[in-house]
Formats: sequence, structure tokens, C-alpha cells
Amino acid sequence: MNQVTISIPNPEDKLDALHYEMWMLNSILHVSNSVLSNLSSSQVVSNALLESFLVHARNLKDFLEKTKQDDDIVCSDFLDNNGLHINKISVNLQSDIKNKINKYLSHLTETRMHTKPAWKLDEIKKEVNKSLEVFFNQLSDKYFPTQGDRNKDSFLDLLK
Repeated sequence: MNQVTISIPNPEDKLDALHYEMWMLNSILHVSNSVLSNLSSSQVVSNALLESFLVHARNLKDFLEKTKQDDDIVCSDFLDNNGLHINKISVNLQSDIKNKINKYLSHLTETRMHTKPAWKLDEIKKEVNKSLEVFFNQLSDKYFPTQGDRNKDSFLDLLK
């Protein structure tokens, strides 16, 4: 029987993965507005951009709020400036937003077909970014620069 060895990334690698999620979330609305204004309102492109945004929003919400399971990357993987693990950080969104994303986007369900949620994308982005800012303000400087040579400001700049 073969054994599989899983390499556990160091915290700096985890931050680089987080940077990608943040970059996508914060870039997708700008790209969406730009691309759709130059196309003849392609429904496929519109749906793809919406779904991409929602997946990254859900991933970041999970990073901030979720309890560690298996190989998930969560904010409690990191220490704050006092050397204590950072606790979960709440994202101030509708309590059922993750369920709506899951039902509408990630699963083929009967409820998906009835009502398309009225997504408040700017609000989702704003609230996720506020919670990410809390995380980075608590995060110890010992994690920087990351393996991708990013400093804390490169993360905070994405939130603007």
C-alpha cells in the first residue's frame, strides 16, 4: 500500500494563496464592468464573472470565519502581534449568504431554479474587505515578506 505524503505549506505560502483570493475578489467587479460594457452583454460572460466573484467571496468568508478542518487555510493558522492565534473574524453579511451561494452556484438543486438572489456585490466586497483588514491589522509582521515576496501593504492595497 502506497502512502501519500502531504506537504504542509508554511504560513507565507498560505498568505500567497490568500493574496490570490483577495486579488480575484477585488478585481472581478472592475473587470466585469469593463468587459460587459465592451460586449453585447454576453450572458455567459456575465454569469462567469458573477460566479467567479461569489466563489472568491465564499472562500474568503470561510478563511475568516471557519474552524480548521483537514487542510483548510483559515485565519486561526496565523499568530497575532502578541503571538496568539487569531480567532475567527466575522464578516458582516446576511446570515444565509453562504447558503445562497452554495444553493445557487455550487450545487444543482431544485431551489436554484426558482429564484435568483439579488446579489449585492459591492456590499459583499466591502464587508469581506473590512474583515480582511481586521485580520491584517492583527497579523504579526513575522509572516512577511511572503514566499511570493509580498509585504503586508501589498495585501492591504488590494482592499482599497
